[in-house]
Amino acid sequence: MRIHTCAGNLPADMLALCSRKKAIVIRADMKYACGRPRPHNWGDDLNYHLVRAISGRRVVVQNASFLDLLPVENYVCIGSVLEYKVNPQSVVWGTGVQYGIRPLAVRPRRITAVRGRLTHRFLTSQGIDCPATYGDPALLLPRFYRPDVRKAYRIGFVPHVCDLDNAGLRRYVETHADATIIDLAHYADWREVIDHICRCEVIVSSSLHGLIAADAYGVPNAWARFSDKVLGGDFKFLDYFSAVGRESEVVCIGDTVDMPALERALAAWRPIRYDDRPLFEACPFRE
Repeated sequence: MRIHTCAGNLPADMLALCSRKKAIVIRADMKYACGRPRPHNWGDDLNYHLVRAISGRRVVVQNASFLDLLPVENYVCIGSVLEYKVNPQSVVWGTGVQYGIRPLAVRPRRITAVRGRLTHRFLTSQGIDCPATYGDPALLLPRFYRPDVRKAYRIGFVPHVCDLDNAGLRRYVETHADATIIDLAHYADWREVIDHICRCEVIVSSSLHGLIAADAYGVPNAWARFSDKVLGGDFKFLDYFSAVGRESEVVCIGDTVDMPALERALAAWRPIRYDDRPLFEACPFRE
């Protein structure tokens, strides 16, 4: 009998769950087809790659397959998705809320860690049991990947995927050979983004995971706002900063790049003082 492994992901996902070493089921804001992730937004895409690296097992994205209809245990990890990705079988590890305004419509089965203190406060105010273990799982990236690259750029801009069309940013990079744009939506391998960040002396990012990756690898960085298009506003940034002790200054960049303001923000950057062991030990699927 021929098994078609791509039709609606049904056979591929079923085979993964029925194998001797069962797949890990995650719920994430990702593009996923035929059993593979499709580059969409690097921060969200890390769910697949990091969970796979930690567990050593196959990863299935529940919200993109027939598994969405089944009451199976699943994990919600990276992203501001607590309000809309959690179901009654979800185990939460490291994720956060996007707005922190309305109570959760669905409560998860269990929480082992959350992204930051603001998410913790939001959950406990609703009587939801939530341990005081904080951190975005992307902070664990250096445990699994250490790039071997040399510095090639003075400054790297990491726009959120909704900011890729920023004209001022494009003009600056076109006229400065020591500057580059790191595209989180179009990449061939997830490690390329880390390589590119580490090739820069400093990072300026409107993407939360651009900042987190830079912090994790010790690259000086500044938080920038290129537009008002990033969903959730400042909440997720402040939530993450509360977990690692960062200041919350943001530099607004519109049609032109305000380098003096950026230089002041970069000069104020300090390496985060963060012990990743509690977050790692709270991971519910590590081996």
